[in-house]
Amino acid sequence: MGYGDDARFAGTRDLLLHRAVDILGLERDGSGRGWVCPVCGSGSGPHGTGLTSDDGIHFSCWGNGSCFKRADVFRILGVLHGTSSFREQFAIACRIAGVDDPIGERRKDLSFSTGRTSAGADMAGGMAERVVPEDRDLSSYFRECEARLQDTDYHRGIRLPTLRRFHVGFDPSWTNPKGKGTYRSPRLIVPTGKGSYLARDTRSGLDEVQARYAKQKVGRTELFNLEALDGDGIVFLVEGEIDALSVEDCGFHAVGLGSTAMARRFCEHVERRRPACRIVLALDDDESGRNASASIRERLEGAGISCFESHPFLGCKDANEALVKDREALAASLASVDPEKAYLASSAGASYVSPLSRPRTMPVPTGSKALDGLLGGGFIPSDLVLVGGMTGLGKTTLLLQMASRMAWTGRDVLFFSLEMPAMQVHAKNVSRISMERRLAKGEGPAFTAKDIILSEIREEDMAVFRACEEEYRSQGSRLFIRTGAEASRVSGIKAAVGRHEDATGKVPVVFIDYLQHILPEPGARPGDQRQATDTALLALHALAKEHDTPVIVASSIARDAYMSPISISCFKETGLAEFEADCAIGLELDGWDWADKDATQRPARLSKLMSSYRKGTEEGGSGRIRLKLLKSRLGTPGDVLLDFWAKYGLFTDVPVAGAIPADGYLDAYAGN
Repeated sequence: MGYGDDARFAGTRDLLLHRAVDILGLERDGSGRGWVCPVCGSGSGPHGTGLTSDDGIHFSCWGNGSCFKRADVFRILGVLHGTSSFREQFAIACRIAGVDDPIGERRKDLSFSTGRTSAGADMAGGMAERVVPEDRDLSSYFRECEARLQDTDYHRGIRLPTLRRFHVGFDPSWTNPKGKGTYRSPRLIVPTGKGSYLARDTRSGLDEVQARYAKQKVGRTELFNLEALDGDGIVFLVEGEIDALSVEDCGFHAVGLGSTAMARRFCEHVERRRPACRIVLALDDDESGRNASASIRERLEGAGISCFESHPFLGCKDANEALVKDREALAASLASVDPEKAYLASSAGASYVSPLSRPRTMPVPTGSKALDGLLGGGFIPSDLVLVGGMTGLGKTTLLLQMASRMAWTGRDVLFFSLEMPAMQVHAKNVSRISMERRLAKGEGPAFTAKDIILSEIREEDMAVFRACEEEYRSQGSRLFIRTGAEASRVSGIKAAVGRHEDATGKVPVVFIDYLQHILPEPGARPGDQRQATDTALLALHALAKEHDTPVIVASSIARDAYMSPISISCFKETGLAEFEADCAIGLELDGWDWADKDATQRPARLSKLMSSYRKGTEEGGSGRIRLKLLKSRLGTPGDVLLDFWAKYGLFTDVPVAGAIPADGYLDAYAGN
């Protein structure tokens, strides 16, 4: 049977064809009407035209290389990855899109790596992370450039012996192999790894477009001159490669981050190696540099590694600017850095910076006006948030709804589902959107997650369903769902957060569903569930602080607490919730915490309340849930009411005018 005769293959093929822009990671070209060619880079100029398409499936390149005409996504991937085999092209497309390959025979030696895709991409839309080929060995190219170093006098004040020691070279007619800034220009070439380098334009008087591409990096960003950490003296940590060369040229040692986004990788390297040298943090004197320096210092000191902050650059922004200004003064300033004085300068009084002088820390809104009002605007970055409640009250639904709405506002969100497969998560999201549309319009169909998974959508409702899917693709473009082994341990969660930050340059908000499903790390000593949960809580608390992002975790509560009002002591199998959680939210049925005049009647009343709730929600109605803020660093404990449409996975704020008075609540639920 041919591929085209297989209905599953045909469906996947059509899906991939219509997702070409996302799979190829195409960016709009300078004309705004087409896309930059991923092969030759044409269209990257301010008015350039790269790829065009009249149907969104077939693309033609209009650059000088004319890479292809009316090529689909499979053929273009073949050009990018050097394969003419359709089977391999198809397998590559499936890997990037995050869908199963129905052909079932993938090559095991495909030499490429892919990022995961967003929730929107998983549902045949959204934005896929770009494919990054492995770095090539550019040693011969570096030697050729080094031999031409004397052909330029653009040395940024750094002497030739230092430049040669680091194999810096010159390319008089460089063009970016990645296709960006494709005009030819003379460049200083600074190797940062076997297949990576910095290419810096040596010309003066650059126009706006040229200035945008004056400093370009090829290959993976690497930490520069890590060998400096092998000694036992002072090592300056600076931001750029040229800054590190400037410090080295004055007779001192320096490591270059390459980018403030590499701060986490530097910390990880130092924590592994634990060097004997004394590290002086001397990043650029701007907001980005100061923030990176503060985060590095906090993390290293938390790991028991001493480091000191100093900026001995003569009032200049960075080391190279100071070198060009006055070499001798810079050398003297570097020599005067005293770690002991720097330590005294780290005292509380000396290091205090008024919060009013810093960028305001903005809460992360949850998407519920009622809950945000209770929280003071939303979750605080770096908070560990626990959400607990009885089974069936919507903990997972609440987390998923908050995650989706955060992503809809443009925030990157990682949702780790330890209980549901990705398809079920997608179905719950589409179901929620269908109910939101019905409530907004006052009519129309809504679809349960079961309807969606089993494809039980009536033909007359198909147009509405497709509209819901399209809305989810748009909302889910920044929502990334993780399942399986990657989500089952804290080490996997931390690694996924790090990879996301490296790939996108953005720190995601983290959701975990849920705490009790997190497995102990390999090699951990056997212990009870409580000990394992406490260990996970400690690690997640550290993750939130390290990345300065909220980490929101669903948690069970102890069954022996089911008959009691929700409190922080109810959180199941953990003794650290009260201490490690920065914020704790409990869910319970409205009326669950009422005081009973006759305690013997309480079980019967609660049973009646729960039965009414289940009957109403199973029939497609809503149940009234009370969210209690049990603990908050900055907010005031209190509670809000939400309506929970359990059948469709949706929480809605309770309209003030339509709120049911407390004394009539039980009767309303009982159907009286």
